[in-house]
Amino acid sequence: MAACPTATFADAGACVPCNGTCAECSGAGASNCTSCRSASAHPHLADGACTCSSGYNATADACLEIDECSTHTDNCHALATCTNLAGTFNCTCADGYAGDGVTCVDIDECALGTHACDTSPSPVDGAPLATCTNTAGGYSCACTSSGYAGDGFYCADVNECALGTHDCHPEGKCVNTPGRYYCRCVSGYTGDGYTCTDLDDCDPDPCDPVHGTCNDVGANKYVCHCEIGFGGM
Repeated sequence: MAACPTATFADAGACVPCNGTCAECSGAGASNCTSCRSASAHPHLADGACTCSSGYNATADACLEIDECSTHTDNCHALATCTNLAGTFNCTCADGYAGDGVTCVDIDECALGTHACDTSPSPVDGAPLATCTNTAGGYSCACTSSGYAGDGFYCADVNECALGTHDCHPEGKCVNTPGRYYCRCVSGYTGDGYTCTDLDDCDPDPCDPVHGTCNDVGANKYVCHCEIGFGGM
């Protein structure tokens, strides 16, 4: 049949007034096509006529939405996600990247200070306990302050005394402090804790100055010997 007049459409071989059922009017260039649809009600029609707008393909009797994402006709960046929309698509940069989705650039969280590395100041030198290293789309953290260990997001003091990783003298005592440790000699020894020597318990001489002789027998120990013919404690 010939094209129906304006504001009508072909229905079962007859031209009837356009209404909400005239889906067949969406065919591009179809002989039964009239401008029965408005652009506001049917945005996939160009200017309300039976010509498909951008983002749609015309068939014999319909406008089919084009999925640019699945057909790979989008222009999203390789590091962006494509989301199909009615008649168009949207590009979103992946986490760790910024841009409009067509262009995506790495975000340097370390330079921007938006990372979560442990930035607590070291009690030893005041430097941050962890160092941030930027990577493509992310970053990594590492505890770099001497005397601390952890995953970089949290750095804990290393107790060298409990671990036995100190270098105190066998007669020295290890004392742990935040980020470090120190050594001190136990009672009866003298030195810096890293080197300890037995104190001379006979100096000053605690024995009888005339008839006694002092003999140092270890840390905080001595024995007094009396001369022959003399006795005492």
